[in-house]
Amino acid sequence: AYDDEVVAVALGDYLLAHYRAQVVARLGPLPADADGHRLLAEVARTRGLLAKEGLPDLHKAAVVLLNEFRDGLLGRITLETLANFPLPTGGNDVPPRG
Repeated sequence: AYDDEVVAVALGDYLLAHYRAQVVARLGPLPADADGHRLLAEVARTRGLLAKEGLPDLHKAAVVLLNEFRDGLLGRITLETLANFPLPTGGNDVPPRG
């Protein structure tokens, strides 16, 4: 089953590792040791997404983060890089043409 919070935490971890400047530009400053979970908490705090007793509503924050990513509001971000696709080294690694 698809869980918005799990996916958003993983996305947050990736964004903070590879696109931190864009995240900070959109969401504001974050602690140097922030992870995907902390990012969701900050999204909830800055957007006023609070559950009972004033705790951050992480599910709503996850939906917001995922939608902003999908809508391109976090900037130009790619999840695939050349590192994901090793290049052939030659020899038998290259399939024959024809």
